[in-house]
Amino acid sequence: MKLNGRWEGKLLDVSGPEALLTLDLKESDNKISGDFTVSFLSPGEGGCCGPVKRMGQVGPVSGKIDAQKGRIQFDYEITINLEPVAVSFEGLLTDADPHASQALIGCYSVGRGAGALTLDGGACVLWQFAQLKPLLKRKEEKNG
Repeated sequence: MKLNGRWEGKLLDVSGPEALLTLDLKESDNKISGDFTVSFLSPGEGGCCGPVKRMGQVGPVSGKIDAQKGRIQFDYEITINLEPVAVSFEGLLTDADPHASQALIGCYSVGRGAGALTLDGGACVLWQFAQLKPLLKRKEEKNG
């Protein structure tokens, strides 16, 4: 399983907030780097009616992967109102067939600066979906 590419999913904090989460990751030599975007949802949003996204945070992530066990760990640090905030995530790569190519499930915890972030920690589920080939390329392959 590879981490490279876009991951999309949800975050649920133990204090109640939910958010849509996107990770754009690159893996090299068991190291992870990339960016995340978190868009918080109002209570009751998140269903099939197109939730209203409220931007929460955007920033870089870095970490490491244990390829043999399919486990990953990454961290990010940001500053909110001049206060440093540290968040760490530990997760497991797993098969998600037929819903997606693969899934990443795990928990995050907020270390330093939890008061500034207004999150305590919780769970995340992210999926990596198969990339669709352009229509012209699919027709060419079909016609062979």
